[in-house]
Amino acid sequence: MKEKKSVPQYTEVWNDTVVLRELLMSCLISIILTMSFFLLGKYYFNSLDGIDPGMADGFALLFGLIGCVMSIIFNLFYINQNVASMVN
Repeated sequence: MKEKKSVPQYTEVWNDTVVLRELLMSCLISIILTMSFFLLGKYYFNSLDGIDPGMADGFALLFGLIGCVMSIIFNLFYINQNVASMVN
């Protein structure tokens, strides 16, 4: 008995062809990492005594950016990237 392999569904986004499932996974990973770093930074810096609330929020944003960079790096290694070029 042969098993049927599922064919990925391709979708065109900004003139690029992507697998919809992998695009959604990438978005989900990015949102989770970015927001978790931001919220953890906000909790940590607001709990410190003697720090201005504006500075605490600024540092929390910096932590959110660090989470964003980490999500980009993670997505580069997690998501399968197949590059196909058209030759005329």
